[in-house]
Amino acid sequence: MTGRVPNVWAAIIIPVPASALALILRIKARRMTKMGVGYDDALSIAAWFVALGYAILLIVWTTCFYMGRKIDHFPEDKIDHILEKSHEILFASEILYSWSIFLSKMSVLTFYRRIFQFSSIRVPIIILM
Repeated sequence: MTGRVPNVWAAIIIPVPASALALILRIKARRMTKMGVGYDDALSIAAWFVALGYAILLIVWTTCFYMGRKIDHFPEDKIDHILEKSHEILFASEILYSWSIFLSKMSVLTFYRRIFQFSSIRVPIIILM
């Protein structure tokens, strides 16, 4: 098989449900300990939704616009259409990916800030934020 479609599907099907399960268990643990949802939880939820949008874009790109498959056997006008739409999806997916990474990093930093409230590492955490 010369296409990379199975790799794309594996990159979507495995991490997205695993991250959803981890997020659900995180929120359930917060409720079991009678703690409210903090900034770190809200940021991780937002990061998950943005990452879900990224995964949906990859699914659309793979199923409709031949991501991971050869397109050189199509007519020239169809290749131009596929490439134009692929560039648009690539632009949108780069934005979603960047925001997802940013929100994930901010979630980790706010989690560290909550955990290390009275530690000397608090100042570097605040500087990184």
